[in-house]
Amino acid sequence: MIIDGHVHLTEPIEMLIEKMTQVQIDRAVICCSGMARGEEIVDLASAENVMAEFIRLKSAGCDSTWVRAQNEKLARAAASFPDKIWAFGKLDLSLSIDQCMAEMEFCFDRKFKGFGEIVNFAGWWEKLGLILAKSQSFGGMPIFFHCDSPVTKSELIRLCELAQEYSGTPVIVGHMGGDYWQEAVKAAKFVSNVYVDCSEVANLVALRVAAVEAPQKVIFSSDFPWEDPAVSLTRLECLELSEKVKESILAKTLLQLL
Repeated sequence: MIIDGHVHLTEPIEMLIEKMTQVQIDRAVICCSGMARGEEIVDLASAENVMAEFIRLKSAGCDSTWVRAQNEKLARAAASFPDKIWAFGKLDLSLSIDQCMAEMEFCFDRKFKGFGEIVNFAGWWEKLGLILAKSQSFGGMPIFFHCDSPVTKSELIRLCELAQEYSGTPVIVGHMGGDYWQEAVKAAKFVSNVYVDCSEVANLVALRVAAVEAPQKVIFSSDFPWEDPAVSLTRLECLELSEKVKESILAKTLLQLL
């Protein structure tokens, strides 16, 4: 069984389903795309257009209506393909804590499997603690954090330290911490509720170290449409891992969390 632990909501959603069928992925966890739509980029001009819109939306800030609209899209997608996809709810820490809590309740009521990806979390540490506690009260729904650039080394370390205070909430460090993959792997190895996803991991060496040091804490992910899951699968094959470790990375670990 193969579960892609981190893809984005493409428009149309059939683009994702077609790719899953092509690569023989059984299920995928969908995070909201919202601002940066990788499926729309085909050349330099479209890349510049998409990223300019991303910057514009990011600088304007999100409101609760926009965030709710994204989660409603996720809910519809999950309902359309219940045997293929699970939803992780969109949260924006720039909203008030009451608005964040209301969004978590909305996602929980609609049987979402977790929350994420959380971006730009630095500077919202007190609010983030309340969100981790809320997820813990739901029975420990995983929270996925975008942790490559612009997340700094100190911010990544602080996130993992905060996760340790809420051991009932699984915290997934996206992109294995980017350039700071050593810190991410250390956290996955020594903090019971910290996991790493291997989408667009820094290099094969980082993935090898994670598979050796914390084999039960690595989650297969692709970040589609920004990366092709076939590439992520090829990286794993290059490591020549044992069948037991591959099973954990490809599906078993995430299934246990969900």
